[in-house]
Amino acid sequence: MIEFGIETNPRLDVLKELKAIAGLKVDFVELGIERPGGSVPILKKYKNKILNLLEKNNLYAIGHTDPSLKFGSLNEKERKVSLKMAKEMIKMAALLQMKLMNFHFYNRYDEINSEEERKIFLRNFSNSMKLLIKFAKSKKITLMLENLTHQHYGITHLEDFEFVIKRNPSLKVHLDVGHAYLKGGMEEIENYIKKFKKKIVHLHMHDNRGHADEHLAIGKGTINYRHIIKLLKKINFNKTITLEVFSGKKDAVASIQKIKKLWKHI
Repeated sequence: MIEFGIETNPRLDVLKELKAIAGLKVDFVELGIERPGGSVPILKKYKNKILNLLEKNNLYAIGHTDPSLKFGSLNEKERKVSLKMAKEMIKMAALLQMKLMNFHFYNRYDEINSEEERKIFLRNFSNSMKLLIKFAKSKKITLMLENLTHQHYGITHLEDFEFVIKRNPSLKVHLDVGHAYLKGGMEEIENYIKKFKKKIVHLHMHDNRGHADEHLAIGKGTINYRHIIKLLKKINFNKTITLEVFSGKKDAVASIQKIKKLWKHI
């Protein structure tokens, strides 16, 4: 059965965010292990309060991490720093009893200026994931990789995302629908769903108009969610969906209801 959740805003107080989401009758919280409000030291400080809030409201947490980590960096020292930070995030996720958390594929801060550098990046990224998957497994956490929108020498092409997934069979796919739409429209979304139908364990849903990562409420942009749900039903998707809507929690809840209604009637 599909479960729906809302993401905490890492710029705000994590306890206030959790209390606000707890009152919205969702199934889970996607908790940002991200600075400033969701940094590891802050989450450690409030660990017991967070766990109590989750238990009291019959919720569980999925981990969402900082997208600026540079797992494919050509600078080995920089890559090792990102790996160290990622391990701290995984340990924090384990303390908060999370079973699933994401990392992001590529970010705009990685400088790639040639085809050779692109190949090194992909190899480094794949190797980083291999190390983190093993570490996460020791904490009983499953890792998933989220697609982003940035492009530099083709790094965000579906084929490159697949390169990393194929070399790490235990790594799951976290499909961000809005990001895929920005990259290549409805065709790109369809390609992700068909290509990774057995790997997708989590979705981010939000809307945009095809020009910027707006994170609008469902129906406020141009993404054809009716078609997306048809595709998801074909692959029998029954996992978790976060409505990653940035215009407010009221809009996120309304978006959940729209998706539920579409799912019921399609």
